[in-house]
Amino acid sequence: MPDTNNEEKSLSQQLQQLVAQACAHPPKSLMRRQKLNEIVRSIVKSGKLWQENTPHYHDALQQTWVYFCRNVCEANTAATAYDPNRGSVINWLDKYLKKRLLDCSIEQAKTTIKLLYPQFQKTRK
Repeated sequence: MPDTNNEEKSLSQQLQQLVAQACAHPPKSLMRRQKLNEIVRSIVKSGKLWQENTPHYHDALQQTWVYFCRNVCEANTAATAYDPNRGSVINWLDKYLKKRLLDCSIEQAKTTIKLLYPQFQKTRK
């Protein structure tokens, strides 16, 4: 029986190495893009990233991959870049993905409320 804890550590170490390799290349370079693609494929293949069956999951996931590519080495759209000392890449992405899913759910709820209760919409003058 495989030791899943060791498998997760191995995956985490592999991803940490790939992140270090990607970040060693200049931003927007072909080599960095190739390493980032390799990381994304490894994460997807592992099945370890948060998954749920909601209508907006794929949009939130796409936003997560964009966020990953923009912020894993340098903080381009985030306050800080990914920090391996604070946790694994997958945990970092899970946190972001769950926030995007929550944002989508909130927007969907707002839309539903506006449709069901138009009389409660604020009028702006």
